[in-house]
Amino acid sequence: MFERVGKPDRERVWAEVDLNALEHNIRALRAVMRPGCKFMAMIKANAYGHGAVICAERALAAGTDALGVVRFDEALELRTAGIDAPILIVSPLPDATLADALEIGCILTVDQPEQMRLLSATATERGCTVDVHLKVDSGMHRLGINPADPRAVEEWVALCELPGTRLSGIYTHFAYADFPEQTETAAQFARFMDFVARLKAASGRELVVHAAAGAALMRWPEYHADMVRCGAVMYGLHLDNCRDLPIDAELRPVLAVKAQLIRKRLLHPGDRVSYGGRFTVTEPMVAAVAAIGYADGYRRILSGRAYGIIDGCPVPQIGTICMDSCLFDLTPYQKQKGLSAEQLLADPDPKIITLLGDGLPAETLAEWCGTISHEITTGISSRVPRYPRY
Repeated sequence: MFERVGKPDRERVWAEVDLNALEHNIRALRAVMRPGCKFMAMIKANAYGHGAVICAERALAAGTDALGVVRFDEALELRTAGIDAPILIVSPLPDATLADALEIGCILTVDQPEQMRLLSATATERGCTVDVHLKVDSGMHRLGINPADPRAVEEWVALCELPGTRLSGIYTHFAYADFPEQTETAAQFARFMDFVARLKAASGRELVVHAAAGAALMRWPEYHADMVRCGAVMYGLHLDNCRDLPIDAELRPVLAVKAQLIRKRLLHPGDRVSYGGRFTVTEPMVAAVAAIGYADGYRRILSGRAYGIIDGCPVPQIGTICMDSCLFDLTPYQKQKGLSAEQLLADPDPKIITLLGDGLPAETLAEWCGTISHEITTGISSRVPRYPRY
């Protein structure tokens, strides 16, 4: 659905996915993990906007042990592409999708008794057994079993004996893992491991235990447990509070977004550009129309704040970003090339502008938008095809 092969010269806008950088990041991250610890690549949200299938395939080729998604349709996309690796759906599913999830062989997250009972009934009816990982709320206060509930261990030991289910794992999620202060993360891990120990002792089961995501992978090796779930950092996205760590400097960005320049035009002093006339021309300039807009994920809030890159030259975005297009001032490029306005207008180049990647990191766009880098990449819309770059 999202990935294509060949050359993107027929596209208005496209993304290039550097699969060599992805593999490099996975191997660099695995090198700092506790020996014997398994690696789960998070492929949710279209692999953080990078293209689910191509990233999953390369992650598995790089030695990834399992894949993580949030939605049933994300798992289905991987299975339809022929990927048969273990897939953990890391959020409770709507009841109506449980049977379909069993059909394609997913590991399911459970944190409510009624959900476990329904899962058992569904699996029994279909004559199959489903692997289950329990989600524990150790302090995120979002999803999960309350480990302080005095009835929880006894209740879940009984629930895990229900037919059609096989308890194979247990996990939690840290709220403060990227912070250099360990207090909150240590407290969460202690609460979690206390519950794990009591559940194991009461049930006699061996479980895959996981707590660390990308930040804890890099900062807290003592919390790696049996497996880590790696998301944003695998794609070369930097976490603000982890920039001090040596491993952060080794990460390479994976995604670039580019667009065709579909028109050039000469603008005159006094001309007001795009919706609302928010940019007024003060000097004669050649502007280019780029075939990208907020419907592609190039956010309207970037209007007048962003720049693109043409042949290594930064050029400022001007005027309001539209749904399908926006404008850039080519004056810096014109000066770099030593061209007159007439020469630039007559020149068939430039044809392409880079909006993300290749020297313009997602963190820079995130700063312009007042957000985080993975919100930028996951916001690149489905109408932008992803092309693998090897």
